[in-house]
Amino acid sequence: MRRSIAEAEERMEWKIAQHTERKIMEVHQRLDAFELHVLAQPTEDTILAALFSTAAVSPPQPREHAKRRKDRHEDEARAQKRELLELEAARRASITDEEARQLRAIELAAGPSSSRVVKAEKSTTDGVVIVERGTKDSVVDAEDTTEGVQTIKRVGSRTPKPPAC
Repeated sequence: MRRSIAEAEERMEWKIAQHTERKIMEVHQRLDAFELHVLAQPTEDTILAALFSTAAVSPPQPREHAKRRKDRHEDEARAQKRELLELEAARRASITDEEARQLRAIELAAGPSSSRVVKAEKSTTDGVVIVERGTKDSVVDAEDTTEGVQTIKRVGSRTPKPPAC
């Protein structure tokens, strides 16, 4: 039984191979016939002459929309559409201007930002003026003098460090 199945498979493979070879040969024969037909045509000179001749060039065809007459209704519709587009653009511009004005009013009402740098002058007993730079909300916690050098500890002027894991 196995032997008959194997023989049948071999016969099928042989038939498929023969059929494929026959089809390939037919394609090659058709290509050869086509090449002979193309080589037999002496049309190359006439094609080049037609391509590069300037005597028989016809003027371009007039455009259809240039020949069409426009009536008054089309002109009025276009003008109305243009006017509506301009009104819509003006409306959008006024809305953005109003939003910007309201935003400025809110910012002015809130006051100056607490993150702006403010200069504060401090005097020491020696008559030397120290200019401290910090934010408006920073507070001097304590002033220590060590050997004539003044050290200032600020509170609230730095961001807290995240906890280390």
